[in-house]
Amino acid sequence: MGLAAYLVSSECDWDDYRAEYEEIVQLAEFLLSDRDRFSDEYSRTLSLDLGLIYPLHAVAWKCRYPGIRRRGIDPLLRSPQQEWLLDAQQYHAIFSRIMAIEEECLGLPADANAGKNDLPPEYARVHDFFCLPQPRPECDPTRYAVTFFTKPHGLDGAWHFNTEYMTLPSRVTSDLPPSNLISCRRWANSDTTDAQTSFELKAAVFGRHVLTKRPRPLVCQESGRSSAVDQQQCY
Repeated sequence: MGLAAYLVSSECDWDDYRAEYEEIVQLAEFLLSDRDRFSDEYSRTLSLDLGLIYPLHAVAWKCRYPGIRRRGIDPLLRSPQQEWLLDAQQYHAIFSRIMAIEEECLGLPADANAGKNDLPPEYARVHDFFCLPQPRPECDPTRYAVTFFTKPHGLDGAWHFNTEYMTLPSRVTSDLPPSNLISCRRWANSDTTDAQTSFELKAAVFGRHVLTKRPRPLVCQESGRSSAVDQQQCY
């Protein structure tokens, strides 16, 4: 799924990977049910290698299919709490908040769950996030300023930054705050250069055949009329 970050041109494009999300969730559930791998409480507390946090990163965040997404978020509370310097509980808290932000625009009642095909529109989706420790004024090491990046005015519009203060509990004090593990390099980001230069650079690294995507039917609407893919509402 890491390569997908270089192939998508919008957050709606992540919807193409439904089969991959389902496979990741099934594998995660299978591994967590393996009593030989997780035989006691210690094995569920610390892992010196990256395990489930990285692959679940894509499902818990970039998958907007409600049922699959929730199945991707839940294992973060059942997997080893600490993988290398990454804390599963912190990522669970962030992805749960991102899900709430994105699904808020669906206008569902507080006690209702989104339907299996109720996907948030492009303008409401969180493109990126950034965490900065904010221990003051109470010297609380679990307090973070978390900034969410969205594009409410279309992909060609300006970035919108919304910062919230969150408590991200952790068993181990670490200098590595939660971050976007599947972000593409700056040289591949069209915001750094332009769309054509970005494409040429990615084509040189991955090959043009990898970047060729099959077209998919996608209807977008803005204010009740048809518009381009990078506008407001994607179905």
